[in-house]
Amino acid sequence: MNETEIIQQQLDIERRHFAQVAQACAAALNAQGRAREPLLGACADYLEFALTRLQSQTAAEARSRLRSARTADAAAAAGPWQAFLELFDKSCRDHFAAIDALRARKEPVARWRALGRLDADAIVAERERFAQVQSGLPSPP
Repeated sequence: MNETEIIQQQLDIERRHFAQVAQACAAALNAQGRAREPLLGACADYLEFALTRLQSQTAAEARSRLRSARTADAAAAAGPWQAFLELFDKSCRDHFAAIDALRARKEPVARWRALGRLDADAIVAERERFAQVQSGLPSPP
């Protein structure tokens, strides 16, 4: 496996994880009681990190919406969270569309390095935050 393939593989993992965490967050919003709070907290930590990985115009606005969602009181939390998740989804689509376009053009590894912005610390941080979200998910029946 060459370096470009390694970068592409990690970006594919991030794409899947971003979608899974957004889905977990949406599911937590529909949950009742205190059980949702730890999962929403883990999702917020992960999504805050994920926004640092996105290179889209909407990522800055999404960060602001995430801060609003995190500070909203529990009774009214669904509205700000839904607004954030919609913007996060758009940011992800924009980011990964750029990656897909790069893949189609068979760009050199230097371009992949610039887009991927990957290093060992970023990979470990992503995996640790993802594990926190996974540990907060309800067990299947």
